[in-house]
Amino acid sequence: MLGFPQINYVSKDGTITFQDGITVDADIIFHCTGYKLQYPFLKTNGIVTIQDKRIGPLYKHVFPPQLAPKLSFVSIPEQSFTFSIIECQSRWIAHTLSKKVSLPSEEEMLGEVEKYYEEMKEKGIPEHLTHYIGFQIGCLLKLEWLWTRSQKKCSNILSTVKWWVV
Repeated sequence: MLGFPQINYVSKDGTITFQDGITVDADIIFHCTGYKLQYPFLKTNGIVTIQDKRIGPLYKHVFPPQLAPKLSFVSIPEQSFTFSIIECQSRWIAHTLSKKVSLPSEEEMLGEVEKYYEEMKEKGIPEHLTHYIGFQIGCLLKLEWLWTRSQKKCSNILSTVKWWVV
């Protein structure tokens, strides 16, 4: 793995041109943002958006339905067992790209994402917590649990989900 300056352009054939003019051929690009959801080079014509710490729509926090499996995101879930999640997501992406595993149809993936967003809205979960996956399974890590208890605007979450603390 090599470090380079900021990417200026990526060609369809995988040739990458950097801001300093250097070009390389690449099979894979890892974009490290320092845990900030910023992708200034990503042009999706509004298919993928970032707003209030929500990047989406993402099926299972990984695949944008309209661009899957060609585009995927790794390590988006917050407050999780990061490296275990990264490994599982990477394996899923690899199996999807190698056609060992199939994704649902674009419509099914989009429907599931929209259902998740609606459930969040009904429970009063703010958009910036979209990728806190503990909410999906009713499991909060201790810091999340303390935060949730201290937030009056999220008090209705506690009444609709059975919580247990890890």
